[in-house]
Amino acid sequence: MGGPVERDVDSSMQLLSIMGQHLVARETALEVAKLLLRDNYGQAELDSQLPLTITDGGDCWMIRGCKRRNMRAATPANDVREADFVITITKSDCRVLKLAFEGALTPLDRHGRPISE
Repeated sequence: MGGPVERDVDSSMQLLSIMGQHLVARETALEVAKLLLRDNYGQAELDSQLPLTITDGGDCWMIRGCKRRNMRAATPANDVREADFVITITKSDCRVLKLAFEGALTPLDRHGRPISE
């Protein structure tokens, strides 16, 4: 199995770029982020990350969940073991440049269950 296939960018996309137009609006990027989070990690994870915040990064949108902030409201700050969802989406063509979780992650056993400390 090989890596991802690089495709040539169509001239229509090059023209949009030259004209300085962006294909992906703020609301579109936010909805794409929600769909990717839900489809890959489930509705419960999406719900735990809401509300998502979005920042204009110039040529991309940077979207972040707030799971750690939500958890801090319910638990002591030193007991937070959850991570915020982070995704970066290009404005020009909706490419995902980053899709990650940032923060403390709970260690899991080989069955996906949290390991007690």
